[in-house]
Amino acid sequence: MKADSNSKPQFQQTFQAGTQFQSLFETLLEARKLQECSTIDQKQQAESNLAAKLTAKTSLITGQLEELVCHPEYSRHVIGIRDGWTGIICRWQRGSLSPIHGHPAFTFYHVIGGLFAMDIYQRTVGKRVKPEDHRLLAAGDSFWENGKEGQYDNLIHRVWAKSGGFTLHLFSEDPAKGECFYV
Repeated sequence: MKADSNSKPQFQQTFQAGTQFQSLFETLLEARKLQECSTIDQKQQAESNLAAKLTAKTSLITGQLEELVCHPEYSRHVIGIRDGWTGIICRWQRGSLSPIHGHPAFTFYHVIGGLFAMDIYQRTVGKRVKPEDHRLLAAGDSFWENGKEGQYDNLIHRVWAKSGGFTLHLFSEDPAKGECFYV
């Protein structure tokens, strides 16, 4: 992603991945149910169960993942859109670094393969942010955030691919509308 003068992210070309990932998209849509969990224990158990399902499904399609186009940094492949929800697989090259950006209200992130560093930020004034947290994410790791509806400044973060790999995402709205920020 790169920020333009309007501070909107400009993504590498997004490719339609076709129907070979339809079953994976159906499983990914189960992430919507995470919003219904009322206790931390329920949330952790539901997230763990979903991560295990996604890991099992993606282990069966390794060859298909390797065939996805990859630009010098990364490429995004839409695997499905339903009722406003968008599922995406990203293929990352080692050393790829996204700009600091936000997402729509609900974001689910699952690492299919590779190692990723994620810096999470808190908005301060205008488009400025300050560091809040740092995570390392490896194959099988998942997390999600349920933010404010109608806003694209939820889960403000930057991702750095420590190795090449693949990530899987589910968004409640068009992720291309996310905002870019700076420190």
